[in-house]
Amino acid sequence: MRRLLLAGLVVLLAAAGPALARPRASTATTPISTLERHPETKLVMDAFMPNLTKHPAYPLFSNLSLKQLKDRDPRITNQTLERIDAALAAAEAPPSVETTPIFLLAARPETRAVLEAYMPGMLQHPNYPKFRYISLKALQGFDPRISDEALSAVQAQLEAAGTSGTPRAK
Repeated sequence: MRRLLLAGLVVLLAAAGPALARPRASTATTPISTLERHPETKLVMDAFMPNLTKHPAYPLFSNLSLKQLKDRDPRITNQTLERIDAALAAAEAPPSVETTPIFLLAARPETRAVLEAYMPGMLQHPNYPKFRYISLKALQGFDPRISDEALSAVQAQLEAAGTSGTPRAK
């Protein structure tokens, strides 16, 4: 009987699959402490809200969402929340030249290697701190040397790196 129950539970869990996955992170609903706990979302938090966990009042607001904290901190704007939400979605998705911010590609060793191979010197460029928040496709609008062919080649390598490299944390 016990084995039958366990087998039934395994079937139910397998069928539920994605329904049991961690919900998509957002600035509106996800507590800051949760964003800081997961590797992909921590990268985004470190990029947009550096040293937040070192704030003396962190224990008091760590269970709030960033949207809730916005009411208490005038430095957090709607535009900032939108940018963070876009980066959170990109961090949880497979790497893409269209949507993944460059800083997220640079953070993972396997995708960083692709950037360094196809766009040498990009990460050392003096303006990197200014353009690291945008995707390679968006950067193409500022640098005519980035061709559609180059982006296609980078995308193919990112997809290969995503399947052969370190798995993304769930």
